[in-house]
Amino acid sequence: MKNIMKKIIIFTYIIFAAMPILSQPALEIVDSKYNFGLIPNNATISQGFWFKSVGDDTLKILEIKTGCTCAIMPLPQDYILPGDSMKVYFQWNVGKRVYKIGRYPYVFTNAKDDAYRMSITGEVHKKLDEITPVSLTPYKCELSRINDKSIDQLEYTLTNRTDTELLVKIVSSSFDDCTITVPETIPANGKAVGMIKINKEFLDKEFKGSITIEFNDKENTRMTIPYRRKIY
Repeated sequence: MKNIMKKIIIFTYIIFAAMPILSQPALEIVDSKYNFGLIPNNATISQGFWFKSVGDDTLKILEIKTGCTCAIMPLPQDYILPGDSMKVYFQWNVGKRVYKIGRYPYVFTNAKDDAYRMSITGEVHKKLDEITPVSLTPYKCELSRINDKSIDQLEYTLTNRTDTELLVKIVSSSFDDCTITVPETIPANGKAVGMIKINKEFLDKEFKGSITIEFNDKENTRMTIPYRRKIY
């Protein structure tokens, strides 16, 4: 009897071991919580998020709901193969609102019944040219072209309103349409200049984008500089 039971157990083990493991898709959104920091109102800002397919079956993105027509996340494609990644851009027209704002997109996939959640926040001001710890002029970078007159590059100025030298670093920039330089430091109670320059292949195109920078003050304050190319 013992031998029979032993054979049954071994046989059962062999059957289950031979059965294929069901493939399962899964999504990882890199840095799904993002803070734009200080933003001027009536501007469009953007940020790219990496969507990674970390399961062993094809990930299908069924829908992304941002909760407002002011924010969009268009998909380059609606699937990601196992082990692959895709950059999805979030674009947000913050309108006339001021102070703290947030959008919390739902990403629906075939990986699970409930949605993956994202958190995207910022703090909107009417102007950024008088705020602390660092102010910005111009607070919107307009790279326009009217007939033969074209602004293809633009300087912006960061003014340090503290008594301490501040370091500046790029958190992220949105697209490949411009080359953006950022000063490494801003002297105490001083100014530093950066540059936004349209890349050659985008001179005849209209676009909107932004760059987010961060300072090393106590709050690690962030600021987002919006820019756009408008052809009249």
